[in-house]
Parts: sequence; structure tokens; C-alpha cells
Amino acid sequence: MTKITYTVETLDGAHINHIPWWDANRAEGLTEREAVARHNQADRRYHPDANSWSGHVRIVGSDDWTYSVEPPIPGGRSTLQRLYHLDDIA
Repeated sequence: MTKITYTVETLDGAHINHIPWWDANRAEGLTEREAVARHNQADRRYHPDANSWSGHVRIVGSDDWTYSVEPPIPGGRSTLQRLYHLDDIA
């Protein structure tokens, strides 16, 4: 089994109808822990409170799936969960 690496993609600006991920900044070849940390850092920068939106962030695995960061259970760590495959995006 091949080990999955992750890419965190960030994109400044509030894009509504279609997010131009091809223009995103990328941090590639990350472990799951590194991807979670970078995602959370970018998410705090882009969404400092519930009423603001200044950018987008997503995690893409080397398996072509996108991932969400699932909050930890008490005493645990955040984990990545599959969301959708890139082939499923219209």
C-alpha cells in the first residue's frame, strides 16, 4: 500500500460560484499531521470569525481525494476524513 501525502491549497479572496483552485498556493508532500496544522493555520487566517470570509483552503491527497479536518475527541488529535474524489467535481 502506497503512503498518501497531502497538499494544502490556499486561495485568497471570497470566490462564490466557482473556486479557481488552479490558481491556489500549494504546500505539497505533507504528512497528515502537517496537513492538519497548515489547514488549521490557514483556516484561522481566512475565517477569523463566523462573519468573515477572506479565502479558501482545502486538502488534497496524493490519492486524488479531498479531505476535511475532523475535530478530535477529548484526549485525541484531529484526523483527516475523505470528502470527495477530484473526478467527481463537475
